[in-house]
Amino acid sequence: MKRACYILGFSLIIVVIFLMIRAYSLLESNTTRVVEKELGKWVILVNDLDVTGDEVEFEIENISYETASTVEEGRLAPGLGGHFDITIDPTDTDVSVRYDIIFDYTDINETAINISNIVETNGNELIQTGESTYTGVIPLSDIKNGGRTDNIRTSITWNNNEDNNEKDSEIGLVENNTVSIPVTVKLTQYTGEEIVEY
Repeated sequence: MKRACYILGFSLIIVVIFLMIRAYSLLESNTTRVVEKELGKWVILVNDLDVTGDEVEFEIENISYETASTVEEGRLAPGLGGHFDITIDPTDTDVSVRYDIIFDYTDINETAINISNIVETNGNELIQTGESTYTGVIPLSDIKNGGRTDNIRTSITWNNNEDNNEKDSEIGLVENNTVSIPVTVKLTQYTGEEIVEY
């Protein structure tokens, strides 16, 4: 009887040790598991410039001007206009993209030069979300289904107003004077938030 108690006790100790080792190995395997997930690519070109961050600032200087027989080609003058484009290309991006384009009109506010008719020329929606801010969204489905590039065209006009002749002359007399419009393009992942119109 005494011997049977020893064997039973020894067997119970073996079973308990086995259960403890098994429980420890389960805990150990759960704590050392590594989950590897590939991050979505974020490669966006703004006017063919690779934007590695989430914001790019530049000045619009490459403006396509209308022509007139009385004005040298490539120049802006009262009564003429032109346009410039900002292109957003997220072709190599794995998430939906929101872009906010912010124009700085400080340098032209005191002139008869006006910015107008800011549109997306490929038929995609562009919403004015601030006094000088325009917002667009490029869904991932459009990026993956053959790519999508948004082209934002802005028209510029120098109004010919006889009351402004003196100020217009001051601008025109500056040698090699150019129209320069600072622009900031902010890029973020679009997560379905509402875009509120200004």
